[in-house]
Amino acid sequence: MKDLRIAIFLGFLQGITEWLPISSEGVLVVASIAFFGHELSQSVSYALWLHSGTSLAAFYVFRKEMTGTIREYLLFNKEKSARSDFLFLATVFSVIVGAILMPYAKNIPFGFESETMTLIGILMFFTGLIQLKKPRNGVRFEEHLLRTDAFFAGIAQGFSILPGLSRSALTLSCLAWRGLDHQSALRLSFMMSIPVTLGVSLLQGVIGEVIVSKEILIAAGVSLITGITSMKILLLLTQKINFGFFMVLTGLLIIIGSNL
Repeated sequence: MKDLRIAIFLGFLQGITEWLPISSEGVLVVASIAFFGHELSQSVSYALWLHSGTSLAAFYVFRKEMTGTIREYLLFNKEKSARSDFLFLATVFSVIVGAILMPYAKNIPFGFESETMTLIGILMFFTGLIQLKKPRNGVRFEEHLLRTDAFFAGIAQGFSILPGLSRSALTLSCLAWRGLDHQSALRLSFMMSIPVTLGVSLLQGVIGEVIVSKEILIAAGVSLITGITSMKILLLLTQKINFGFFMVLTGLLIIIGSNL
C-alpha cells in the first residue's frame, strides 16, 4: 500500500464498518480489488492488518473493563469476574477455530459468503422478533455470564476470519440468542474482539504478509480514530431504540445486502 490516499480511505472504511453487522473484512477486500486493483491475497492481508486500529479503538473505549480483566489474570486472582472468565474463554475458543480456518481464508472462492450471510440475517431477524416479546433489558447481564456463553460466542467469532462473514453479526446474534441484555451483548461483542483481532492483525506484520510502512501505519491510525467515534455513536444509538427492533431491521438489511 504505497498510496497515502488509499491508506486513509481504507482506514476510514474499516473504522466505520467494523462495528456494523456486515463484514468489514469483506467490504475492504471488495474495495481493494474493485477500486485499487489489489490481488485477493494482498487485499485480505490489508483488511486483517487494519483491524489493529479498531482493536485499539475498542480497548480505549473499554479500557477500564479490559485493564481490570488483565489485572485479574496477571495477579492470578482465584475469584475472577464473570466477564473476565467469559473474555478469556471466548478468546481461547476463537483462536482455536480461527487457527483451523485461517489457511483457507485467502483461498475460499469469492462470493461464497452470500448463502451464509443470508442464514445469519434470518437468524438475526427471528432473534429480534423474540426479543420484541421480552422486556427491553433482556433476561441476563454481564454478571450472569456462563461458560457456555463463552463457548458459543468464541466459536462464532472464530468463523469471522473468513472473508464475508461479519464478526459483529455472528457474535451479536449468538449473545442475543443466549439471552443477554442488549447493552451487555453489544459491549461483550466489542470487548471480545480485542485480543483476537489485534493478534491476527499484528501477525500479518510478523509473518511478512504486510510490509510495515508509513502508509500502513497511517491507515491503522485512521481506523483507530474513526473506530472510536463510530463505536461511541453506535452505543449511544442502541440506548435510544428497542433492541428487538434493531435486530429485526439489521437482519432484513443483511438478507437484502447478501442477495444483491
